[in-house]
Amino acid sequence: MKLTIRGVAVILGVTAETLRGWEHDVHDPSFRQFPAIFSFLGYDPFPEPGSLREQLRRVRMMRGWRQCDLAEALGVDPCTVAGWEAGAHQPTPKWKTAIDSLLGNVLWADERREHRQVREGE
Repeated sequence: MKLTIRGVAVILGVTAETLRGWEHDVHDPSFRQFPAIFSFLGYDPFPEPGSLREQLRRVRMMRGWRQCDLAEALGVDPCTVAGWEAGAHQPTPKWKTAIDSLLGNVLWADERREHRQVREGE
């Protein structure tokens, strides 16, 4: 398959100049462009997230959301989301449930697994 810069740019929904800027490290793609990039590549090029805050950031990025987009969808202040992702504080159980509901139960799987194991071991 022969792809041109212009062809890839069309697939990604950007201009050829934008794509060239990414290639030459003039600027980075915005969060809103990540879903199209991941789809084009067929995989997520970022390292596997380890911590809960990294998981939250990754899922948000895969959806092309900024912190303020997630905050608005949850009805919290953007500084709250920034604090969760920075590790300054953890979401309460109420917000974990809301986040999981909004993002499709993709976070805190390890915590849920550990909780089930503890309950089953009782």
